[in-house]
Amino acid sequence: MERGRRVASMLTGDRNEDSAYLHDLLSQIHDLQNEQKQLFQTVRFRVRKVNQNDVARSQKFEGFPGTDDNTLSLLRDFAAHWWESPLSAWEPCPPAVSATLAVPEAYIMDLYSCALRDDA
Repeated sequence: MERGRRVASMLTGDRNEDSAYLHDLLSQIHDLQNEQKQLFQTVRFRVRKVNQNDVARSQKFEGFPGTDDNTLSLLRDFAAHWWESPLSAWEPCPPAVSATLAVPEAYIMDLYSCALRDDA
């Protein structure tokens, strides 16, 4: 508790001054965290800039190469059926469709979709 009081004792009560002080302090911790990653491996807290997660998600989305041809083909082939009966998307796929899923992640998702549903 002593350490928390040290920071609180440095606050002046003026909102603008305190905000500027905390901004500077957190900025220094953020920089230190990026420079000395090994030191912060055991620290239970991280300092992140506001909206940093949103920016990272946007960058990841912008780098998305697009849907692979097998997935597009599957979507085209089954679109009409899924529009007529949306729950059928969760039913096991025919073996011919499963064979086209060459990507390991897609194969895992196919197996998962074939598992019994909780609401069945």
